Order: sequence, then structure tokens, then C-alpha cells
Amino acid sequence: DSNSFDLIFTYGDAIKGGQRYIFELNLTNPSVNVPEEQNMWEFDTVRPDRVPRDTARYKGFFLFPVEMSRFQVVPVTREVGPNPVIVRFISQTRIPFDDFLTLRAPLGVEWYEDGLEFSSMNTDTNATTIGSANPTVDPLSKNSLTLQLTTAAEANVEYGFR
Repeated sequence: DSNSFDLIFTYGDAIKGGQRYIFELNLTNPSVNVPEEQNMWEFDTVRPDRVPRDTARYKGFFLFPVEMSRFQVVPVTREVGPNPVIVRFISQTRIPFDDFLTLRAPLGVEWYEDGLEFSSMNTDTNATTIGSANPTVDPLSKNSLTLQLTTAAEANVEYGFR
């Protein structure tokens, strides 16, 4: 089952009560939002003989993409080779700060990682300035650019990235 995994501690007393433990997992989000009644994280604690000891359930989170009322890609130049574009969008719902946005260009189009010159400022996009950080081109899929919002994107406001 790709929706579960086991952490197995081979030594006795590996986990102590009253201690905080952090586990980092690499996960892939589904391509669509999971229905709320199924969107749960469940953590089961079992003894070495697989007898359950404790179960904790946590509500999952809603994934974006949000509906865009407008999405536009504007070329800055039409010269041959790597060229900057301005991506402008208007979201129908508020996107909170600290959320991540991924911009996927059509297959065959790649973000020019070496000369990204990324900006989300009004002076560069002719749209409302939005705070953003860490624009990163996916090394396995060069048509995907992911960034983190450092300010919220309010609904029905045009923002842009260059």
C-alpha cells in the first residue's frame, strides 16, 4: 500500500515517553484534493508482536491548486534562446503566506535555471507585488518552478512573477 509505511525500531527502549521525536518523510501529494472524510493522517503505535497500543488521528490539509480567474504568460522578448516571461495570475481564493506555488510550463519549455532573474515586484511584472522566496527549478522536471509565498496572495488581486 503506497499510503502507509512502518518505522521499525530494532532496539528495545528506542522511544522514550515524554520525549519529542521528529521524523522527516519525502511524500508526493495527490494530484487532486482528497475528500475531507478520507483526508486523515493516522499514527498507530504497536508492540513488537504487532499488538496495537495507541492510535492518533489528525485531520489532513487542503491542497491547492486553487481556481484561477485569470492566468496569463507574457513574453518579454521574442528572440531565439532563453527569454524571460512574466506570469500573471488572479486567484479566486486567498492563498496564505508560507504556502508554495508551482508553475508548470508546457512540456518542452524549461525554466532557465542559470539566468532565472526571478522577481515578484510590481516594477518587473506590472502587477501587485507579492512576497516570495526560494524559487527553485525542479532538477528532474525543468518545466516546473516552485516558490514559497512570504506574503499572502489575496483573492481577486493580480500578481505576477518574472
